[in-house]
Amino acid sequence: MAEVSFATFVWSVIIFGLPTFLFFCPILNTPLVDKLATWPVRENYWVAAHEFSGVPCEQLTFPVKAEGKTYQLSGAYYNHPKAKDIILISHGNGGSLTHLHRITQIAHMLEAKHSVFIYDYEGYGVSEGEPRYTSLARDGVAAFDFVKNDLGYNTNQIVLYGMSMGTGVSCEVARVREPKAIILDSAYTRAEDVAKWWFPLLKIYPSQLFPEPRYDNLAYLKGKHPPVLVITPLHDGTVPPEHGLTLAREGMPLITSVPMPNSGHTSVGIGDENLYDKSLRGFLARVDSYQLAPGSSPLIFAGKIGH
Repeated sequence: MAEVSFATFVWSVIIFGLPTFLFFCPILNTPLVDKLATWPVRENYWVAAHEFSGVPCEQLTFPVKAEGKTYQLSGAYYNHPKAKDIILISHGNGGSLTHLHRITQIAHMLEAKHSVFIYDYEGYGVSEGEPRYTSLARDGVAAFDFVKNDLGYNTNQIVLYGMSMGTGVSCEVARVREPKAIILDSAYTRAEDVAKWWFPLLKIYPSQLFPEPRYDNLAYLKGKHPPVLVITPLHDGTVPPEHGLTLAREGMPLITSVPMPNSGHTSVGIGDENLYDKSLRGFLARVDSYQLAPGSSPLIFAGKIGH
């Protein structure tokens, strides 16, 4: 009788448990991953962005090739006349580049005399295509190449700025391109870690069952990288602050860690405005003061930024 009961239990697990396991398996159900990981705001027309510090906003489009097709992505370009570099912003997984919660950071960048380019991923705002978790990094690389090839910036003039989900995008871009520096705002260790924190059911799946790219910021920062500023809002209810602190603690040198004691998720320029402004200006000024070591790789800088 015990054997029959055990067999019944096993078959019940197989019949009912296996379909559930397969349905929620991230690598097998990519449409579900896309729905949970991307929260775009679609717009039927371009919403004019604000002018900051006397710098107008220019709407630009650039192409990204995907699955044999070419989509046009939308971007906002602030060309500061006194800038020596440009900050390329990859925003989070929600909203679009025209939403107000991105305004504060752009204002500080322009006031510090840096040009800015912020873009929308596929399916966000007026960008063509469909929003997909796996395509975010591809969009980021296309944006980097557009800034370099069409806007005319050298790689040593491009600073990557990632916000939330965009921190993983920025690190993925940095793996295949050579930016001047990276700024990670409200960063996570791995996208998988945040997913498992939000949806505990996913803890039953090993890393191998999550789709590529992994958006693994910690793995990237443990290797060679340009100077990195990690900005961690300590009142972040979306990504636990320990993620950003871990990146700074366990990453290789050239990382500056700035906890923001009064800020929430991606709102660091509001709760700690003076600290944010000082940190942004100070970090980029130190990066400008560095000289490449003779004969070294572009990713190995003379000097060091402490934690």
